[in-house]
Amino acid sequence: MSESFPNLNQIEFAGTVAKCGFLLMAFIQLGIACGIIPVTIIWGGSFEELSPSLQLASVAAAVLLVFMTFVVNLRCSYATNHDLNTTVPPCWVSLSSWVVTAFMGLNTLGNLASSNPFERYGFGFLTAVLCICSWIVSSSRVQGGGNMEHETLA
Repeated sequence: MSESFPNLNQIEFAGTVAKCGFLLMAFIQLGIACGIIPVTIIWGGSFEELSPSLQLASVAAAVLLVFMTFVVNLRCSYATNHDLNTTVPPCWVSLSSWVVTAFMGLNTLGNLASSNPFERYGFGFLTAVLCICSWIVSSSRVQGGGNMEHETLA
């Protein structure tokens, strides 16, 4: 019997990498918002001082990254047939995971186009890995039964 791509081990590995990567990026954004990490590593290095609006943008980015972690976690749970205590319909989780994948693809392109070397090579690499991992998770099939028969997007 041949296994399809991605198999459950690949989904779990990609999901774990994605969740860790999203949380790492969220902590980096919080570090920037608190002034611990220099603001020059984001926005193409075009800002040298941390303004309140940049702090707010970094906090918003951190919240978004935590939400992405939540989406990837739910999608992995649906794909690997883990017990879920959620009322979120699988089709919404699937759609959200594809939105995360697309967002990370666009984010990667933006990072690679940056003139800032840290953003281009550091964040460019990280977001490319996150995009690939998100794609693996998003392209997975829902396992098992229950109320999962509503899955239509993967």
